[in-house]
This record gives sequence, structure tokens and C-alpha cells, in this order.
Amino acid sequence: MLERIQRSPFYEPSHEYDVYLCSSPAEFALFARSQRDVGALSMVGLTGHAFVRPSDIPGNRLIGPAGHPVSGDRDLVYFIAHELAHTMVARRVGRVTYLRLAAWQQEGYADYLAKQRFDYEQALAAFRANERSLDPARSGLYLRYQLMFESQLRVGLGVENLLSQPRQPEPVVAWLEAEAHELP
Repeated sequence: MLERIQRSPFYEPSHEYDVYLCSSPAEFALFARSQRDVGALSMVGLTGHAFVRPSDIPGNRLIGPAGHPVSGDRDLVYFIAHELAHTMVARRVGRVTYLRLAAWQQEGYADYLAKQRFDYEQALAAFRANERSLDPARSGLYLRYQLMFESQLRVGLGVENLLSQPRQPEPVVAWLEAEAHELP
């Protein structure tokens, strides 16, 4: 996990990053409150601590709300790195600025940092096809936000620049629509 978060320009080796693995769904619910279906969360507005739902540590898997290990490319290390990305950015830009960032900035960067693999062209094709996986409300995934974030990196904006202030999503979506239109 450390190699994932160390890629971030916001990583500070001298900082402590507190992650709490909850031992039961009830314990996780104490911290998650109304967000009980999420895999993990960072208390960026308060302590910056990350709380993770029950997990299969040897299997590197989060135990989902239904009581089964979460499959796919989002392993336990992904969830921890994703939440620590939120904490690191909030510490650097300030909690108020961080909370004002758009969802595509917050979640796009967290997934950019936490995932080991991302196929930009495949995600762009899915965006063009209006696939379910690119709709966070329908899929519960942040693939659209990661695509938006990475598209801005491709046009030359750096991570620190992208997260220094709130940015509206519409210009980024328009840029992606134009780029997707150019696909064969």
C-alpha cells in the first residue's frame, strides 16, 4: 500500500496516517453513519482518520455490505490507499478547500492513486457508449471521475494544480465528449 500512496505529491513521510479496520459491520456503522454501504471512509473534515469495513486481511479483500468479499480490482489495499488519498489532499490544500472540491476531483484523484491499472482508451470508449460503469450513481464506482481526472493530466495540468481549487465538471465532460467523438 505504501508504494501506492508514495506516488502522490501530497505524501509526507513524516506524517502519520491512521487507518482503522473495523471488526464488525456494527462497528463500521458507528463511523459510517448514513454511508453504511461504502467500503471505507476518511474523516477529512475532522481527524483525517480512515475507517475500513470488516476485511479479510490475508486475502487482501474487503468484506462488502452483503457479507461477501469484494471481487475485482478493488482489493483491500485499494480501499486503504483511496481513503488515504483523501486525507493527504485535505491536509495539503486545507480541509475547507478540500470539501469544496468537486466529486470528480476528490474521487477521481483517490482512484487515480489507489488503482494499479487503468485503461484510459477503454474507459473513454465506455464513456462514449454511456455504459453503466461510467455512472457513479448507478454503478457505485468512480471510473467516470478517474477518467475525468486523467484526461486533465493528459492535457498537461498537474495533480497539485488540479486539486488547488474547485473546478466545474462541465468543461471536462465537454472535452471528453469531443475526444470520444474522435474514436473510430
